[in-house]
Amino acid sequence: MIKRVAYFVVVAELVYLLVINAALQLPLTQTLVNKIRPEKFRVSWESAWSFYPFRVHARGIAANGQSRTQQWEVYADAGSGSITLLPLVLKHVYLSDVEAENVDYRQRPRLKPDRDYSKRIAYFPPITGRDIVPAETQPLKKKRPWKVHISNMKARGDHRFWIFNLKGSGSGSASGDMYIETRQGNFWLDVENVALNLGPAYLNENAEIYSGGTVSGDLGFAPLNRRENRGRRMLPYGYLDAQLDLDVDSFDFIKVFTAGLGDLDISGAGEVSGRVAIRDGHVRAGTQLKATAANLGMDWRLLAAIAYQESQWDPDAVSATGVRGLMMLTRQTARQLGIDDRVDIQQSVEGGARYFLDLYDRLPGRITDPDRVWLALAAYNMGMGHLEDLRVLTQRQGGNPDLWQDLEPRLDLLSQERYFRDLRY
Repeated sequence: MIKRVAYFVVVAELVYLLVINAALQLPLTQTLVNKIRPEKFRVSWESAWSFYPFRVHARGIAANGQSRTQQWEVYADAGSGSITLLPLVLKHVYLSDVEAENVDYRQRPRLKPDRDYSKRIAYFPPITGRDIVPAETQPLKKKRPWKVHISNMKARGDHRFWIFNLKGSGSGSASGDMYIETRQGNFWLDVENVALNLGPAYLNENAEIYSGGTVSGDLGFAPLNRRENRGRRMLPYGYLDAQLDLDVDSFDFIKVFTAGLGDLDISGAGEVSGRVAIRDGHVRAGTQLKATAANLGMDWRLLAAIAYQESQWDPDAVSATGVRGLMMLTRQTARQLGIDDRVDIQQSVEGGARYFLDLYDRLPGRITDPDRVWLALAAYNMGMGHLEDLRVLTQRQGGNPDLWQDLEPRLDLLSQERYFRDLRY
């Protein structure tokens, strides 16, 4: 009996090896696979083989696809993974022990009708066999989504990325787990043991962001529903706990955002190093970043801080009151500054910088730094009129209207009727 069982197992294994490996070598197999949903997903490989059931090794792996709002492509020189077949009947995909070498990842948006991509589209990555097409805006039909579980995935080697108009490279390794549902369903990601030596990264092909460096740590997204948390609303679910050491050999990339700012001259070299810890949309205890730079005519970190506070660095941000763009400019302010397109990154940062400097200059001459900077920042966020109301209220209550430490505790009073009914704005 035991011999018969052993004989059966050996024969079954041999049959499996012959059938599966023959199928993996046939071009027809790839053709059939890509007929399933070619508008959503395509895959190819140069060579593939399997030594035991349901685990496949391959070389020259390429896949690309598109969702309702994004298009993507990934290539790996080599890879392997295991799949569980039975759950496929219930539209569950279980992949485990997924390994990939030398990964190249690309992603670009499908075009939304209410956004102007004319200044950026030339810098989006090409994706094999797919044109840039409009985003799908019609309501989703009620269908059961596919649910993809990936556990113990690992990547190592030399990697490249090109996401929207940002591209770069790095070498090293990372591991993690992921869960994602189609049809804008639930999603989470845990990436740990990141250890990368970074190559140069560029914005718009030639504006260098950094020349190299290292990053190590963990990152990912806590569980979220993508339908309810699109765009920057995903950011509070993201987390990062990493050690950074970036060599910024040139600040030329800042000039992409600040071109035309009169005599502003941004140049020099520097380094950004230390630990950064972000969770639930907030910088957490333990963050200790140090930035050193030389020959800067203006503190670029202040511009970056304003942009993060206003839009969380989302160039397409829109508020409920119609304020738009990376620097969240009103239509009236943009018109006064000569800004034609508030969601254009260069125009937005140029306008935001000019607007901040204008507010800074309009404050009474007796106010000195650092209070002058704090008051200008407050005026940028709440408007000069409301800042003047705050200063008047502070003076009425015996405080100094020129000191931020006297103004800041009274901010909440502006929303109370017994105070604001006697104020001008």
